[in-house]
Amino acid sequence: MKAEPIRYLTEAEYLEGEKRSEVRHEYVDGIVYAMTGATRRHNDIIVSATLQMAPAARAKRCRLNSESVKLRVGPARSYYYPDIVVSCADEPDAYFISSPCAIIEVESRETAGTDRREKRQAYLTLSSLREYVIVSQDDISAIVYRRTEDGSGWIEEALATGDLLHISCLALDVPLDALFEVF
Repeated sequence: MKAEPIRYLTEAEYLEGEKRSEVRHEYVDGIVYAMTGATRRHNDIIVSATLQMAPAARAKRCRLNSESVKLRVGPARSYYYPDIVVSCADEPDAYFISSPCAIIEVESRETAGTDRREKRQAYLTLSSLREYVIVSQDDISAIVYRRTEDGSGWIEEALATGDLLHISCLALDVPLDALFEVF
């Protein structure tokens, strides 16, 4: 069996293709990866988090998008579909966000490696980002990567049941347990 050559796409080709595609794809330095479906629990956490954050986002005039809006990570030449992304900046492009202040990913066993390595490495290059939150789908826990006050680095914080998740650009504290409430 002959190996197929990898076809690299330009950012423009990827963006044009995504406008017409029925399936979402992430783009990492020229290579396109199809997105898979999610579990109901994964979706429940996203909906709960969105409901918790929406009033604060509206009050701060920030955008709160989930799952279907791309995030452009320019330094990494990548586009991802974060589970939740918050942006309080004027975003000039209608199809993607490039200046998020907070990103939340809900991880499963299948996505943990990508969320904790590839996406973390890419997301933490964004100068506008204040928090990158990885919420476990399997138990009430989260890892928060929070930019230091002086902006020179990152602090890792583990959260568990009873803890508050702080989203600085929204001036919001959300009980972690509330993300796991099903409506």
